Amino acid sequence: MERSKLAMARMRKHWTLSQAAERIGCDANTLNRWELGKTTPRGYNAQRLCEVYEATPAELDLQIVPATPEIVPSEEGTFSLGEFLPGPFTLPLLAIEAISVSSALWFIMKQQQWQALVTSYYGRVASCEKLQAQLYDEISTMKPHADDENYSISRRQAIGAMIAAPLAAMTSQKPRTTLVAEEFLPQCAASISACWSMLNEGAFTIVEQALPVYLPSLMMYAQKPSKYQKIAAYLASQAYQLSCEIAIDRENFGTALDVGLKSFLYAQLAEDACLQVATLIRQANLYFHREQSLAALTTYQQALPLLHDVTPLLRGRVHAGFAEVFAMRHQRQEALTSMRLGHEHYPMQPENDPAYRYTHFSRYSLYVFGEGQTRLFLGQAREALDSFTYVRESLLGPQAEPLMYVDLAYYQATASMLLNDMEQSSSYLQLAATLAREHNSRLYYNKIFSIYQEMLKRWEHERRVKDLEGLFQPW
Repeated sequence: MERSKLAMARMRKHWTLSQAAERIGCDANTLNRWELGKTTPRGYNAQRLCEVYEATPAELDLQIVPATPEIVPSEEGTFSLGEFLPGPFTLPLLAIEAISVSSALWFIMKQQQWQALVTSYYGRVASCEKLQAQLYDEISTMKPHADDENYSISRRQAIGAMIAAPLAAMTSQKPRTTLVAEEFLPQCAASISACWSMLNEGAFTIVEQALPVYLPSLMMYAQKPSKYQKIAAYLASQAYQLSCEIAIDRENFGTALDVGLKSFLYAQLAEDACLQVATLIRQANLYFHREQSLAALTTYQQALPLLHDVTPLLRGRVHAGFAEVFAMRHQRQEALTSMRLGHEHYPMQPENDPAYRYTHFSRYSLYVFGEGQTRLFLGQAREALDSFTYVRESLLGPQAEPLMYVDLAYYQATASMLLNDMEQSSSYLQLAATLAREHNSRLYYNKIFSIYQEMLKRWEHERRVKDLEGLFQPW
């Protein structure tokens, strides 16, 4: 049966079949078949017709029939980007609270809620930062459950689908010659928020796969003067910060410096002081871990003129960074002053700071880097170990980011070694190496191995230390 209302809705917009199809995200022949009643638009396609024509299903002769998702089992613990690329679908509005949180259906519906939220920002590109904050809060309420495998898999698949949203838009239906900025930029904003969540849980692979696909299009909007330029630059800066974090973990330090510089340039283009300082902190931290203390110091000094325009979290983190760099350079008084300033500025609840969602600078950073590591460089191993112990007992909970446990065990092993406690340093090193391998972090694995070599020099004849060699087999 011909759908005259559907055809009339297009005509009221004064669109040809091709013009309407491009906005909907299908090809002109498919739209023609829908108007003639030869085929029926379902799920996402029906939803898009209502959105584009600004009409209800009844006003278009449509019935919203949910598409049926294909559930594809995944190899335990692994997620490939390809799993998330099939087109989205729409479920009827049900009471999500009535469904078990651990069920796959709950996560499918949650994913649909997120997509509906993103869609609500189409045409409101200037509010993408608000969209990111909303999505980050949504994802943050769903903490990983280590003891529930089905929950963990479904949760990660839902977040993975959000990461892949811009890719699905770019690859679904007939390829578009141009991307619609009003739709594409909110999708990128949502994807980047989801990327931060996955990255902070140590899931680097899907982020590493997704970003290079849509980043070139995002850069195009960021480089071209238009009303979209600033928000596109804002998102591109975050995308490059994500790339920087991945490169650092892979120990591709040259790449990390290159993308870090790009992140800073886009943050400048966006005229966003917070993003600029966040990027400088990451660059300085990279120099610090490469033991290039002068470069690290110079980079932190670049951030000083911007501090009055940034959030308390970023101010506190800059001072904590100064503390460890000054200590590395044996500038004791400057290090202690910076440590005090770090404590003064650092918020008690960092997660409530707007910059937290793209930095994850918690009070862990203050006590481990701004105090513990600083005291190690100042020759205060006992005070450093006390700081690390405080972090372990008071700041790290079951929901802490996995790599924090690796990082802390590494520093505890270092402090214990400097205190000449062979048994304790061996226990911490064993824990650190096991966790680093478990979470696939070569960066930490190699740092831990360097501590092991120091331990061998101290206790070359001790069986307890020699037995640890088995932890460092080729990987």
